[in-house]
Amino acid sequence: MLTVKDTPFTAILPIVGKKSSWARSRVGVRADKSTIPILHYLAEQAFHEPVDHINYSYYWKDKDALNETAENVVRVPRVSSTPKRSAYGVPAGTPEYFRKYQARNKEKMHAAQARWRAKRKQEIAAAAKDLDEANAFAEIERLLAPPPGE
Repeated sequence: MLTVKDTPFTAILPIVGKKSSWARSRVGVRADKSTIPILHYLAEQAFHEPVDHINYSYYWKDKDALNETAENVVRVPRVSSTPKRSAYGVPAGTPEYFRKYQARNKEKMHAAQARWRAKRKQEIAAAAKDLDEANAFAEIERLLAPPPGE
């Protein structure tokens, strides 16, 4: 473990927070009161260049933040990619996207509509049957009821 004597720091602060143990690090305080994680300081020493957060991520090789050596620092290139364009050439979720999707998938859309119509037809038939039964009971009650005025 590094000490203040081994580094250009005036103080070394303890690890704070619940960050991933791959990148956890104590923080060194320089003479000008600026701070830098020990991991980044050692990465600068190991790779002989300033830490580049845009193109690289830095980790402890053995996942042990207390094994503070330059040999324990790993630099991994970040994968940067642009968002994938849709196959239809327009942003997903727009009306134009839906029109192009429908045009390209006509059979699929027709099958989905047919399934929806069949399900809706069954729902309506069940509701009509319930309504017919309710109307039949109302008619029986009307017929069995005594005539008005009796």
